[in-house]
Amino acid sequence: MSLRNWQDIFKVNDIRGIYPTQLDEEAAFKIGKGLVKMVQAKQVAIGRDGRLSSLPLFKALSEGIMDNGSEVIDLGLVSTDAFYFAMGKYNYPAGIMITASHNPPQFNGFKICRQGPVMLYEDNGLEQLKEVLIKNDIDNQSSLKGKIEKKDIIEEFIEHLISFINLQSLKNYRFGIDASGGMAVSYLKLLISKLKGEFYFINDQIDGTFSCHSPNSFDPKSYSDLKKLIKDKKLDLGILFDGDADRVTFLDETGEYVDASIILILLIKHLMKNNTNEPVVYDSVLSPSVLKTINQFQGIPIRARIGHSFMKQAMREHNALVGAEHTGHYYFRDLFFSDSGALTFLFVLEILSEINKPLSVIKKEIDQRVRITEKNYQKGDNYEKQLDSIKDYYQNLGYQIDVFDGLILENKDTKIHIHPANTAPFIRINLEADDRDILLKREKELNNLLNSLNFVSIE
Repeated sequence: MSLRNWQDIFKVNDIRGIYPTQLDEEAAFKIGKGLVKMVQAKQVAIGRDGRLSSLPLFKALSEGIMDNGSEVIDLGLVSTDAFYFAMGKYNYPAGIMITASHNPPQFNGFKICRQGPVMLYEDNGLEQLKEVLIKNDIDNQSSLKGKIEKKDIIEEFIEHLISFINLQSLKNYRFGIDASGGMAVSYLKLLISKLKGEFYFINDQIDGTFSCHSPNSFDPKSYSDLKKLIKDKKLDLGILFDGDADRVTFLDETGEYVDASIILILLIKHLMKNNTNEPVVYDSVLSPSVLKTINQFQGIPIRARIGHSFMKQAMREHNALVGAEHTGHYYFRDLFFSDSGALTFLFVLEILSEINKPLSVIKKEIDQRVRITEKNYQKGDNYEKQLDSIKDYYQNLGYQIDVFDGLILENKDTKIHIHPANTAPFIRINLEADDRDILLKREKELNNLLNSLNFVSIE
């Protein structure tokens, strides 16, 4: 692997690339050896998703780990949250989840963590691992080859999740679940067997090509199958998991998207009923209603950078009760400060059973703001200059400027958030306003500005 190759696949939060042109068996073998050399781990737990390239990458990764004398704990086909559970419960010294999460099927990647689980990311070990690989300093001193031990953790994972829920309180709702052909399939049937209600499944076979739709549960184009199911069957709720099931999206009984701000507010109200002074982690894109709710329940607001590694670090550092990103990652102290689509799903069932109102009604009661779908633009070489021009434009209009994580522009009725993506060469833009008329006006204004600055939209 050349210097350029390593730089291409090492991202901010994890390792990702197109298989096999960027990330192949040779790279996986060396990453396995390099990780063991760097962290001196005698055991490395490995889980994998159902992508067609995950098994060959697992074999090469395992060979590299064993070649340096360490044992591989083979967790098999698991969701990312089940992988985190195994890491936390069994205190494995290191772990790798083979997945590219919501990226298209030609991609794959490695989410790497130390004991805890504590993620390796940009400034917390991932850059160090890249340097080890660039220098090819990957051979350990061990003359003994390691071995593989298989471990099935799905039943323990499910028992852990349902231990936080009052199963008797759940009502007999009718739900639609779209597993996206991803790793929620690995546990869904077992989980549902523990619950009340009537469940309808779609895309519930592992499909390494994601032929049903994109594995990105935050992409509105991924909602169409579930929306149709909700309307055809007159269901109470729709649940959509992403490719590795660490993210989850909810649709209400009308088939409309439920913003992550709404779900986090419901979680805060539910989990903080009898608790005060609990830290809650949130990203800068979420609605101002989130901060108001945290303060209302005497919580401690902790704003974190967008990205699963940054969120987990903030959760752990502050011993936070719960957290969320706008893309549908929800984090819990009860799952070793990690994100889980499954635990979020269970809490939402419990919350709906308690409130006993349609989700569409609950949405309107919590947050009246309206939003456009997140839009992506190409990130060019002049991105910083473009950003400065946007900042100057809105500053002249009296907007408050915040550069905590990207660029946040806010006035009394509108919020705009612009930030570079962590997993792709894109710029992501979010816009929300107090009502539809204001939103349309602000969107037109923003689009005119972006066009004048030669932003190129990505559909």
